[in-house]
Amino acid sequence: MSTQELQEKLIVKIKNTKENYILEQVSRLLEFEENSGHVYNLNAEQQQLIDCSLKEIESGEYFKDEEVQKETDEWLKNSLV
Repeated sequence: MSTQELQEKLIVKIKNTKENYILEQVSRLLEFEENSGHVYNLNAEQQQLIDCSLKEIESGEYFKDEEVQKETDEWLKNSLV
């Protein structure tokens, strides 16, 4: 289905929708998409924290998801005993 066909199909569905909460959710979703290119302005402290985190990543000071999952599983297993 082409983008134009999908848009037309959605327009018809939106026009036929009687439930306000559905229309509100569609509106929120479209607003999110419109704002996804938003640029955030960080204060000095926020930028410093990000810079510090990036340096930690570059130097290998981080945990992979698998490692964290394994440690969490072990912790849960030991704490439930």
